[in-house]
Amino acid sequence: MKLYTESQERALEEQGVVQIHIRFRPRRLVSILFVLLLHVLFLYLLLKIGADIKDGRPLSSPMVMIFDKLKQIKQGEPDAKKAEVKTKTPPNPKAIQKPKEVPPQPVEEPAEKPPVKYEDMPPPDMSAMLNAARERRQAAREAAAAENQPAQGNRGRSSQEIAEENIRRAMDRANGKNGEGGLFTIINKGVRTATFSFRGWEVRVGSNRQVYEVDAGLGGNVELAIVKKMMEVIRTRFKKQAPWESNRLGRVIMISMAPEDSEETERFLMKEMFESDHPRR
Repeated sequence: MKLYTESQERALEEQGVVQIHIRFRPRRLVSILFVLLLHVLFLYLLLKIGADIKDGRPLSSPMVMIFDKLKQIKQGEPDAKKAEVKTKTPPNPKAIQKPKEVPPQPVEEPAEKPPVKYEDMPPPDMSAMLNAARERRQAAREAAAAENQPAQGNRGRSSQEIAEENIRRAMDRANGKNGEGGLFTIINKGVRTATFSFRGWEVRVGSNRQVYEVDAGLGGNVELAIVKKMMEVIRTRFKKQAPWESNRLGRVIMISMAPEDSEETERFLMKEMFESDHPRR
């Protein structure tokens, strides 16, 4: 909207007359009419709602309907609860009686014996065990010889009997009965080289101590090299079988010195020398 006066020339022509021209743009005119229409509609609704409230007529707005529905639900809840309370039947005391719990009788556990401590156990006497084994073998041999003596008087000894006698004699020498035996001692052992000594064969008369050095080579097994050298020393005295006093097994056994049994003998001596908790022999 614009308010303006005409030019001074026109004012001079018509002195004493003031003209006001009001111009509206179409877009603004439409906006003004729309706003006025909204105000009129809002005023009409307010007047109508006020008249309905005064007359006591229910309003038709969705809000009032939702409010009435919620009110009906709240009013109906006590009735539903009462119905549920009425339908409940009193419990039958006879049917609900629980069986009396019988207290479990305590079971008497047998008294456990306290474990024997390792410190209380007497240390094993290996020398006594070996001596007892020797005595049992000697008694068995003497009994067998006494039984076979009458038969042996009528015939000569066989090759098997001679071989068995040689084995027994070798075992006796290893046990020190005739002053013969041998003792291996590892002096030092490195990654590639090692040194061990051998004292024998006549220990009682103070035989000389011999020292041997072995070299397993680059990437070789020094323990296996020690065992092979020991077998070479034993073969200088025993060609087929040799008695070996095993601290690991607790008895004297015969090991084969035959070339075809070398691998098996090497495995046995590896266990005896390097896989046993007992002193090395």
